[in-house]
Amino acid sequence: MLVAAEFHKLRAAAENYFNGDAKALRFSRAIDMRYAGQEHTVPVVTPAELADADQPLEAFHAAHKQAYTFCLPETPAEMVTFHLAAELDTPQVRLPELRGGTDVETARLGCREVFFGEFGGWRPADVFDRELLPAGIRLNGPLLVQEPTTTTLVLPGQVLQVEQHGLLLITELS
Repeated sequence: MLVAAEFHKLRAAAENYFNGDAKALRFSRAIDMRYAGQEHTVPVVTPAELADADQPLEAFHAAHKQAYTFCLPETPAEMVTFHLAAELDTPQVRLPELRGGTDVETARLGCREVFFGEFGGWRPADVFDRELLPAGIRLNGPLLVQEPTTTTLVLPGQVLQVEQHGLLLITELS
């Protein structure tokens, strides 16, 4: 059967890509199908084992009816694209926790005048080095947190908290 053969080739390529570790892989399959003469396709989720050759066609008619409110069972259908997603089961990646270290004054780089527009016009804002901010610290805005590729702005009326993994959480003062 054409469908099974196509998915078998895709699965073999995925297993090869992941060094043949098929036991650690989860697969999902779909076929983009359309009626002959149509431009747009409808994705049809396909089970791992196909019972018969008509199974994708029946699923296509149902998917087309759901998407467009009609189906054309007498019209030939085309299989346009075969999709196989291979997901490797791996241990969950965890962010490292920040190590202890600096205090707020060590992380403070200075102060700068910043224009906050409707949030207060020109105001002085403390400037901090993100890499030196300790976990658990809470700072009231206005302030700036600098790092090599970006600057985070904390508006007046907001609070910055550095969580244990170094993520910056900004909330409104209540």
